[in-house]
Amino acid sequence: MQTTVKNTHQYLGLTEEQYDTNVMSLYIRWCENLAKNHKVNLQCLLTNTMISNYFRGQFLELEHNFKIVAARLDGIVDYHIMLENYDLIMVDIYTNYPMPLIEAAKSLKVINHLN
Repeated sequence: MQTTVKNTHQYLGLTEEQYDTNVMSLYIRWCENLAKNHKVNLQCLLTNTMISNYFRGQFLELEHNFKIVAARLDGIVDYHIMLENYDLIMVDIYTNYPMPLIEAAKSLKVINHLN
């Protein structure tokens, strides 16, 4: 039997654009939680490369875990169940925060070029 490796968006029944939008929304919500819970400027978090890289590493690890589950369920359940499993796995992103990077971000100065 030949198995085909699918991308996450295919398991979820989403277009690549919808999936990318969901990932960006997840990153923004994650940063909003950091900003609120640790009294850090949201813009400092959203634009911080080290914070972004940390999130990406955590995200990719959780996404890998989802793909393992999804491969077993593929063809057995519909995409609604896949989405539920995805959400159950990805919610763990909110349990890990890079405290040293957050502390470093607190000292960054944001220059507002819009005024």
